[in-house]
Amino acid sequence: MVDQNILLRRLQTSYGMHGAVLQWYMYLVGRRHDVRTGSTAPKGHGLRPHLYADDIQIYGFCPPSASLQLQNVISTCIDVAAWM
Repeated sequence: MVDQNILLRRLQTSYGMHGAVLQWYMYLVGRRHDVRTGSTAPKGHGLRPHLYADDIQIYGFCPPSASLQLQNVISTCIDVAAWM
């Protein structure tokens, strides 16, 4: 969690953000942000996701001898063409 008022001040003073860019950040203050996944999500492939506001980290566990199989499962899970 980030104190949004401190973040806004830091963006102004340390990074020189102002105008429309700063207004966009101020628009986000106090709003709720969610990440949702569908039925073809990583859990459906036996993987474990960590979800963030604008990103996802996918990982799985396997013995070393099954690493190629896990790599194929992850590749299938993140196949962008299948999502589209």
